[in-house]
Amino acid sequence: MGGQALSQALRQCCAALAERAGLSVVCRVDDGVDHLSPALAEVVWAVAQEMLANVERHAKARHVTLECLAQPDGLCLRVSDDGVGCDPQVLERPGHYGMRGMRERVTGVGGALRVQAAPGAGMTVEATFPLVHAGAAATSPGP
Repeated sequence: MGGQALSQALRQCCAALAERAGLSVVCRVDDGVDHLSPALAEVVWAVAQEMLANVERHAKARHVTLECLAQPDGLCLRVSDDGVGCDPQVLERPGHYGMRGMRERVTGVGGALRVQAAPGAGMTVEATFPLVHAGAAATSPGP
């Protein structure tokens, strides 16, 4: 991210994709995402880059939407496109290293990755991340 806030880095990444690939890109990023731990922000950034790279490489899309939304219990990162889509079962087969890498990064921090796709109907990839609150340890019962 180069020392930038996550929200700014995501917006710049979307703008670069639009310019480079000629896509219509909508980027919705809550400013609240800038309060994540550096480690979680780095995971979110890496997953977002891979999601957008997959759209550019494979989707043949015209429109892409990236949303990174801070919620009371976690964070939702979602990329949707209007491209060619695919059978989601195909993504589980060996050889889909980008999808496997995203899943490993997301689950490595306790999150979940979901894919909604169908041939000819675009694709949505959504990663949800739990947020650990600093006060959580203080509320644990003592010995």
